[in-house]
Amino acid sequence: LAVLALALLCAHLLARAFVAGSMRRAQALLDQVRASPDPAHLHALAEHEPVAEFAELLRLHAEVWRTRHEAVERERETLAFLAHELRTPLQSALTSLALLEESVAATPALPRLRRALSRLERTGNAVLWLSSDAAVAGERVHAASAVEQLVEEFRPLAAVRGQSFVLRIAPELQWQGPCEVIDTLLANLLLNAIQHGDAGVIELEADGAALVVRNPVAAEATPGFGMGMTIAQRLAARIGWRLDFECGHTG
Repeated sequence: LAVLALALLCAHLLARAFVAGSMRRAQALLDQVRASPDPAHLHALAEHEPVAEFAELLRLHAEVWRTRHEAVERERETLAFLAHELRTPLQSALTSLALLEESVAATPALPRLRRALSRLERTGNAVLWLSSDAAVAGERVHAASAVEQLVEEFRPLAAVRGQSFVLRIAPELQWQGPCEVIDTLLANLLLNAIQHGDAGVIELEADGAALVVRNPVAAEATPGFGMGMTIAQRLAARIGWRLDFECGHTG
Protein backbone atom coordinates (compact mmCIF):
# COMPACT_ATOMS: atom_id res chain seq x y z
CA LEU A 1 0.00 0.00 0.00
CA ALA A 2 2.84 2.37 0.80
CA VAL A 3 4.49 1.67 -2.55
CA LEU A 4 1.12 2.21 -4.36
CA ALA A 5 0.54 5.47 -2.51
CA LEU A 6 4.06 6.65 -3.37
CA ALA A 7 3.52 5.71 -7.05
CA LEU A 8 0.23 7.60 -7.18
CA LEU A 9 1.84 10.66 -5.58
CA CYS A 10 4.68 10.58 -8.09
CA ALA A 11 2.19 10.21 -10.98
CA HIS A 12 0.20 13.15 -9.66
CA LEU A 13 3.29 15.35 -9.36
CA LEU A 14 4.52 14.35 -12.83
CA ALA A 15 1.09 15.06 -14.34
CA ARG A 16 0.96 18.48 -12.70
CA ALA A 17 4.45 19.25 -13.96
CA PHE A 18 3.54 18.08 -17.47
CA VAL A 19 0.35 20.15 -17.57
CA ALA A 20 2.11 23.22 -16.17
CA GLY A 21 4.89 22.87 -18.74
CA SER A 22 2.39 22.44 -21.57
CA MET A 23 0.45 25.51 -20.44
CA ARG A 24 3.62 27.59 -20.30
CA ARG A 25 4.59 26.40 -23.76
CA ALA A 26 1.10 27.09 -25.14
CA GLN A 27 1.08 30.58 -23.62
CA ALA A 28 4.50 31.29 -25.10
CA LEU A 29 3.23 30.18 -28.51
CA LEU A 30 0.16 32.40 -28.19
CA ASP A 31 2.39 35.37 -27.42
CA GLN A 32 4.54 34.58 -30.46
CA VAL A 33 1.45 34.25 -32.67
CA ARG A 34 0.15 37.62 -31.50
CA ALA A 35 3.53 39.20 -32.21
CA SER A 36 3.91 37.60 -35.65
CA PRO A 37 3.93 40.20 -38.44
CA ASP A 38 2.88 37.83 -41.25
CA PRO A 39 2.06 34.19 -42.09
CA ALA A 40 5.65 33.48 -43.11
CA HIS A 41 6.77 34.12 -39.55
CA LEU A 42 4.25 31.54 -38.29
CA HIS A 43 5.56 28.97 -40.77
CA ALA A 44 9.06 29.61 -39.46
CA LEU A 45 7.84 29.06 -35.89
CA ALA A 46 6.20 25.79 -36.94
CA GLU A 47 9.46 24.53 -38.41
CA HIS A 48 11.23 24.96 -35.07
CA GLU A 49 8.38 23.73 -32.86
CA PRO A 50 9.29 20.37 -31.24
CA VAL A 51 5.68 19.46 -30.38
CA ALA A 52 4.08 18.14 -33.57
CA GLU A 53 0.53 19.12 -32.56
CA PHE A 54 1.55 22.70 -31.80
CA ALA A 55 3.48 22.87 -35.07
CA GLU A 56 0.40 21.73 -37.00
CA LEU A 57 -1.76 24.35 -35.28
CA LEU A 58 0.75 27.04 -36.26
CA ARG A 59 0.69 25.90 -39.89
CA LEU A 60 -3.12 25.87 -39.98
CA HIS A 61 -3.28 29.35 -38.47
CA ALA A 62 -0.70 30.63 -40.96
CA GLU A 63 -2.69 29.18 -43.86
CA VAL A 64 -5.95 30.73 -42.69
CA TRP A 65 -4.20 34.07 -42.21
CA ARG A 66 -2.60 33.89 -45.66
CA THR A 67 -5.90 33.02 -47.37
CA ARG A 68 -7.75 35.83 -45.64
CA HIS A 69 -4.97 38.31 -46.36
CA GLU A 70 -5.01 37.41 -50.07
CA ALA A 71 -8.81 37.81 -50.20
CA VAL A 72 -8.59 41.26 -48.58
CA GLU A 73 -5.81 42.32 -50.95
CA ARG A 74 -7.82 41.17 -53.97
CA GLU A 75 -10.80 43.16 -52.75
CA ARG A 76 -8.67 46.26 -52.18
CA GLU A 77 -7.13 45.95 -55.64
CA THR A 78 -10.57 45.53 -57.22
CA LEU A 79 -11.98 48.57 -55.42
CA ALA A 80 -8.95 50.66 -56.35
CA PHE A 81 -9.17 49.52 -59.98
CA LEU A 82 -12.88 50.32 -60.26
CA ALA A 83 -12.47 53.72 -58.64
CA HIS A 84 -9.55 54.53 -60.92
CA GLU A 85 -11.26 53.33 -64.10
CA LEU A 86 -14.31 55.48 -63.34
CA ARG A 87 -12.28 58.65 -63.65
CA THR A 88 -11.71 58.58 -67.42
CA PRO A 89 -15.38 58.23 -68.50
CA LEU A 90 -16.39 60.67 -65.76
CA GLN A 91 -14.00 63.30 -67.05
CA SER A 92 -15.29 62.78 -70.58
CA ALA A 93 -18.90 63.08 -69.39
CA LEU A 94 -18.16 66.28 -67.46
CA THR A 95 -16.44 67.79 -70.49
CA SER A 96 -19.38 66.88 -72.73
CA LEU A 97 -21.80 68.35 -70.20
CA ALA A 98 -19.86 71.61 -70.16
CA LEU A 99 -20.19 71.81 -73.95
CA LEU A 100 -23.92 71.09 -73.71
CA GLU A 101 -24.39 73.85 -71.16
CA GLU A 102 -22.76 76.29 -73.56
CA SER A 103 -24.84 75.31 -76.57
CA VAL A 104 -28.21 74.19 -75.17
CA ALA A 105 -30.84 76.45 -73.67
CA ALA A 106 -31.20 76.32 -69.89
CA THR A 107 -33.14 73.29 -68.71
CA PRO A 108 -33.60 71.73 -65.24
CA ALA A 109 -32.13 68.47 -66.57
CA LEU A 110 -28.63 69.90 -66.97
CA PRO A 111 -28.11 70.88 -63.31
CA ARG A 112 -29.44 67.48 -62.23
CA LEU A 113 -27.08 65.77 -64.65
CA ARG A 114 -24.15 67.79 -63.31
CA ARG A 115 -25.05 66.86 -59.73
CA ALA A 116 -25.38 63.20 -60.74
CA LEU A 117 -21.96 63.21 -62.38
CA SER A 118 -20.48 64.99 -59.39
CA ARG A 119 -22.01 62.41 -57.07
CA LEU A 120 -20.63 59.59 -59.20
CA GLU A 121 -17.19 61.16 -58.93
CA ARG A 122 -17.55 61.41 -55.14
CA THR A 123 -18.67 57.78 -55.02
CA GLY A 124 -15.52 56.74 -56.83
CA ASN A 125 -13.45 58.74 -54.35
CA ALA A 126 -15.31 57.12 -51.44
CA VAL A 127 -14.66 53.61 -52.77
CA LEU A 128 -11.01 54.47 -53.36
CA TRP A 129 -10.81 55.80 -49.79
CA LEU A 130 -12.35 52.57 -48.47
CA SER A 131 -9.65 50.53 -50.22
CA SER A 132 -6.91 52.60 -48.56
CA ASP A 133 -5.71 53.01 -45.00
CA ALA A 134 -6.35 56.76 -44.97
CA ALA A 135 -7.51 58.25 -41.70
CA VAL A 136 -10.98 59.76 -41.35
CA ALA A 137 -10.87 63.43 -42.27
CA GLY A 138 -12.15 65.96 -39.78
CA GLU A 139 -14.65 67.53 -42.20
CA ARG A 140 -18.12 68.64 -41.15
CA VAL A 141 -21.10 68.23 -43.48
CA HIS A 142 -24.29 70.26 -43.08
CA ALA A 143 -26.95 67.54 -42.88
CA ALA A 144 -29.94 69.45 -44.25
CA SER A 145 -28.04 70.77 -47.28
CA ALA A 146 -26.57 67.36 -48.14
CA VAL A 147 -29.94 65.60 -47.95
CA GLU A 148 -31.84 68.33 -49.80
CA GLN A 149 -29.39 68.26 -52.72
CA LEU A 150 -29.73 64.52 -53.10
CA VAL A 151 -33.51 64.66 -52.78
CA GLU A 152 -33.67 67.29 -55.51
CA GLU A 153 -31.52 65.07 -57.71
CA PHE A 154 -33.63 61.95 -57.12
CA ARG A 155 -37.03 63.66 -57.17
CA PRO A 156 -37.72 62.95 -60.90
CA LEU A 157 -36.85 59.25 -60.43
CA ALA A 158 -39.09 59.04 -57.37
CA ALA A 159 -41.95 60.79 -59.19
CA VAL A 160 -41.91 58.14 -61.91
CA ARG A 161 -42.52 55.52 -59.22
CA GLY A 162 -45.25 57.55 -57.54
CA GLN A 163 -43.09 58.56 -54.59
CA SER A 164 -42.52 61.85 -52.79
CA PHE A 165 -40.26 63.01 -49.96
CA VAL A 166 -40.87 64.43 -46.51
CA LEU A 167 -37.81 65.80 -44.69
CA ARG A 168 -37.54 66.41 -40.95
CA ILE A 169 -33.94 67.37 -40.28
CA ALA A 170 -32.61 69.52 -37.48
CA PRO A 171 -31.46 72.78 -39.17
CA GLU A 172 -28.24 73.02 -37.17
CA LEU A 173 -27.29 69.33 -37.52
CA GLN A 174 -23.81 68.59 -38.85
CA TRP A 175 -22.12 65.25 -39.52
CA GLN A 176 -18.41 64.69 -39.13
CA GLY A 177 -16.60 62.71 -41.80
CA PRO A 178 -15.45 62.81 -45.44
CA CYS A 179 -18.02 64.52 -47.66
CA GLU A 180 -17.66 61.85 -50.37
CA VAL A 181 -18.38 59.02 -47.96
CA ILE A 182 -21.41 60.65 -46.36
CA ASP A 183 -22.78 61.59 -49.78
CA THR A 184 -22.32 58.01 -51.01
CA LEU A 185 -24.09 56.55 -47.98
CA LEU A 186 -27.02 58.98 -48.23
CA ALA A 187 -27.36 58.39 -51.97
CA ASN A 188 -27.50 54.63 -51.51
CA LEU A 189 -30.08 54.89 -48.75
CA LEU A 190 -32.28 57.06 -50.94
CA LEU A 191 -31.84 54.89 -54.03
CA ASN A 192 -32.63 51.82 -51.97
CA ALA A 193 -35.85 53.45 -50.75
CA ILE A 194 -36.82 54.48 -54.28
CA GLN A 195 -35.91 51.35 -56.20
CA HIS A 196 -37.05 48.76 -53.67
CA GLY A 197 -39.97 50.58 -52.07
CA ASP A 198 -43.59 51.01 -53.08
CA ALA A 199 -45.40 54.17 -54.16
CA GLY A 200 -46.01 56.65 -51.36
CA VAL A 201 -44.05 58.95 -49.08
CA ILE A 202 -40.37 58.45 -48.28
CA GLU A 203 -39.63 60.01 -44.91
CA LEU A 204 -36.20 61.21 -43.77
CA GLU A 205 -35.65 62.21 -40.16
CA ALA A 206 -32.33 63.24 -38.68
CA ASP A 207 -31.15 64.59 -35.36
CA GLY A 208 -28.05 64.31 -33.25
CA ALA A 209 -28.78 60.67 -32.44
CA ALA A 210 -29.74 59.05 -35.74
CA LEU A 211 -30.75 59.34 -39.37
CA VAL A 212 -33.89 57.36 -40.21
CA VAL A 213 -35.18 56.67 -43.73
CA ARG A 214 -38.66 55.14 -44.00
CA ASN A 215 -40.32 54.04 -47.20
CA PRO A 216 -43.43 52.03 -48.10
CA VAL A 217 -42.69 48.32 -48.43
CA ALA A 218 -43.15 46.96 -51.94
CA ALA A 219 -45.63 44.12 -52.39
CA GLU A 220 -42.93 42.04 -54.08
CA ALA A 221 -39.40 42.34 -52.75
CA THR A 222 -36.71 42.99 -55.34
CA PRO A 223 -33.11 41.99 -54.65
CA GLY A 224 -30.24 44.43 -54.55
CA PHE A 225 -29.00 47.38 -52.55
CA GLY A 226 -27.09 49.80 -54.72
CA MET A 227 -23.39 49.35 -54.07
CA GLY A 228 -24.08 46.51 -51.68
CA MET A 229 -25.10 46.44 -48.05
CA THR A 230 -21.74 45.09 -46.93
CA ILE A 231 -19.70 47.87 -48.53
CA ALA A 232 -22.16 50.50 -47.30
CA GLN A 233 -21.87 49.14 -43.77
CA ARG A 234 -18.08 49.16 -44.00
CA LEU A 235 -18.09 52.77 -45.18
CA ALA A 236 -20.37 53.66 -42.28
CA ALA A 237 -18.16 51.82 -39.80
CA ARG A 238 -15.06 53.67 -41.01
CA ILE A 239 -16.60 57.02 -40.06
CA GLY A 240 -18.08 55.76 -36.79
CA TRP A 241 -21.64 55.16 -38.00
CA ARG A 242 -23.77 52.02 -37.67
CA LEU A 243 -26.09 51.03 -40.50
CA ASP A 244 -29.17 48.98 -39.60
CA PHE A 245 -32.06 47.77 -41.77
CA GLU A 246 -35.54 46.71 -40.80
CA CYS A 247 -38.30 45.44 -43.05
CA GLY A 248 -41.97 45.07 -42.19
CA HIS A 249 -45.44 45.73 -43.48
CA THR A 250 -46.78 47.49 -40.41
CA GLY A 251 -45.40 50.95 -41.27
